[in-house]
Amino acid sequence: MADPGIVRRLVEDGQDREAAIAQVDAVFAAILAQLRDGRSVSLPSIGTLKAPEATVKAPFPAGAMRRQRKASLRSAQVIEAGEPFVPAGDRPTRRYFGHGIMA
Repeated sequence: MADPGIVRRLVEDGQDREAAIAQVDAVFAAILAQLRDGRSVSLPSIGTLKAPEATVKAPFPAGAMRRQRKASLRSAQVIEAGEPFVPAGDRPTRRYFGHGIMA
């Protein structure tokens, strides 16, 4: 689904709504294809998108491993504008929510 903000800007610039939606969908599909192939995508004045591949445990069958990619945005301005970083020791764990309490 095309981003409504981007489509609205293209329509304001005089493009047909259906053509704008198709154009935005094509661009996002191209970006996803680049990330799936292990390449990075540079976005001017925003940063660089990367999707490194990693081995993770699969939930089924027991002990199985699988390869997956997670996209990440590498840009100092975007990182500084986001939420403050919380060190791993200060993050709440499941035991704070009653999962580890024994009666």
